[in-house]
Amino acid sequence: MNKPSKAANQEKPIKDTKLLALTTLLMLEQEARRRLNKAELSFMMVNETHRLLPYRQCVFWRKGSDGKVKIESASGLSTIDRDSPFLIWLKRIISKLPKSGDAIEVITSKNIDEKDRKDWGEWVSAHVAVSQFKTADGKLLGGLWMDRETSFTPGEIKILEQLSDAYAHAWDRLDREHEPWSTKLMAVLQMKKSRWIVTALMVALMLFPVRLSVTAPMEVVARDPFIVSAPLDGAIKDVAVQPNALVKKGDVLFTMDDTVLKNQVEVSQKALDIALATYSKVSREAFNDARSKTELAVLKAESAAKKVDFEYAQDLLKRADVLADRDGVAVFTDANSLRGMPVQTGTRVMMLTDPDDTELLIRIPAKAMVLVDDQKQTRIFLNVSPLNSLKASIRTVSYETTPDPDGLLTYKIRAAFDGEEEKPRIGLKGTARVYGGRTIFAYQMLRRPLIALRSMLGV
Repeated sequence: MNKPSKAANQEKPIKDTKLLALTTLLMLEQEARRRLNKAELSFMMVNETHRLLPYRQCVFWRKGSDGKVKIESASGLSTIDRDSPFLIWLKRIISKLPKSGDAIEVITSKNIDEKDRKDWGEWVSAHVAVSQFKTADGKLLGGLWMDRETSFTPGEIKILEQLSDAYAHAWDRLDREHEPWSTKLMAVLQMKKSRWIVTALMVALMLFPVRLSVTAPMEVVARDPFIVSAPLDGAIKDVAVQPNALVKKGDVLFTMDDTVLKNQVEVSQKALDIALATYSKVSREAFNDARSKTELAVLKAESAAKKVDFEYAQDLLKRADVLADRDGVAVFTDANSLRGMPVQTGTRVMMLTDPDDTELLIRIPAKAMVLVDDQKQTRIFLNVSPLNSLKASIRTVSYETTPDPDGLLTYKIRAAFDGEEEKPRIGLKGTARVYGGRTIFAYQMLRRPLIALRSMLGV
């Protein structure tokens, strides 16, 4: 059996060392991203990094909003005295470091000013590595100061670069989550020119002057309709016209059930015949019988009353056929829904309207109402033609709300079509935009949410 060579035995520890270093690096990156606040992260960076890179002392520093260096934590210490001579000297040294593009600066006493070099041996070791935490856009957040007696190898510098990138990402996340409003404001003020332009355009759009407006459902209705109502109590027997049909004056619109009316005519006629026969008989007997003369006046009055009842029954029978009092269009929902429907005297059955005499009925909910400018024309979008708009002039605006059939309280606005073009037929529905006074676009967009918020908060 061949024994492993000496070179192979030496290569295995090297591989194990690299694997351990890589595993430690990944663990430190994971622990850094799991920290919930800056204090935990800064304490972890200055103490736990020693597991990957040995050092004598490690200090975490950050760049303040005023551009000055601030010391946050030091290895082996739970709290630090920022006014100690060492930290004052350290802040001065870090602030004077050359502005290079390298993430890691390796310095010795030769790299600092002569007046600061005399304290080098007292405060730090021979070799120092300074890492810089930067964001993706190059903003300097802070870094680590690590010193030790031995120099930093190129492999250690490469590992420290990778670890510093993870630390920078974790610190930047916490910095954004907990930064005060003043810092956020300064970040806005430091935006690039393109962002300023977009922000200015958005502000200009919000302040753009517009007319306050509200959209509401509308319907084309008759301006002066003639109401056709039931002439008597009973049930509708038949409807002679169809919805939206043109009718002439005198045409039959609908017929009431006349069964009871015919019986009343027959009964009243027979009662009248009996009364007249009795009156005739008594009047003949009155020539010979004095007592019959006294009954004659009563029978005459009864005959007159029976005649009135008979004529009234005939008049009611004539009313069973309801006729059109004028030319127009018969407006109602459905003929089948009217047949057999019980009605009382005065119940509205249908309307007769002039197809050219129409107007708009706009219903604005109480919470959406604005101070309407009746001098500004309203725009109409019919459901049958949503891409085309019509103009109408406002005639009246109700001063109080009234309930709709669905129970919603609305203000009623009536408007007339402008122009001589063909007007939409009665019954068409759509949406109307009603205008108020001048305002800005931001108020127009936020008015309804503000009303809802005020109603919810009760203010």
